[in-house]
Amino acid sequence: MTVRADRWLALLAMAKFAGVGALIGLVVGVGMTLDGESLLFILAAPLGMGIIGGATLGSLVALSWWLFPGRVTYAVADGLLTARRGNSVRKQIPVERIAEIEFDQQIKWTDLVLSGWFGYLSPIPAICVTLTPTKDRWDPSNSASVGFPSILMAGERQRKALSQLRLALGRPPDG
Repeated sequence: MTVRADRWLALLAMAKFAGVGALIGLVVGVGMTLDGESLLFILAAPLGMGIIGGATLGSLVALSWWLFPGRVTYAVADGLLTARRGNSVRKQIPVERIAEIEFDQQIKWTDLVLSGWFGYLSPIPAICVTLTPTKDRWDPSNSASVGFPSILMAGERQRKALSQLRLALGRPPDG
């Protein structure tokens, strides 16, 4: 059973930075209008800054979302829960060691656009796995929580993916 990222969500980064650019453009347009320029600058500045913001910063963030959390897959096979980014394995945990599995945050697609406008990039969820204790009481992994790479996924798709992973691990789908 494999869960793949929703790569199309990376395009939301362009919308996010177009919005930031439009807000900056609105401030610039109002300032130019107050300074004596025509009223056209109140409309032209947000449009221009929105296009520039979406095309430059939005493209860079969209590319980073596409290449990093957009290429992550979680798979349950051969008794292992495996996280891959592209073809390389990032993390593996034996299924018998897994006590609980959860996403660190439940987000909607709007959270990718509307949060983290200044300084903090948008929240991208990751799987957190709680391990079962071993017989060795000195084992540092006893009841540890292990984080997996972030995966670009949101909303109902995120809930379905968690249910599918739980079923593949032999756990109840509702947690």
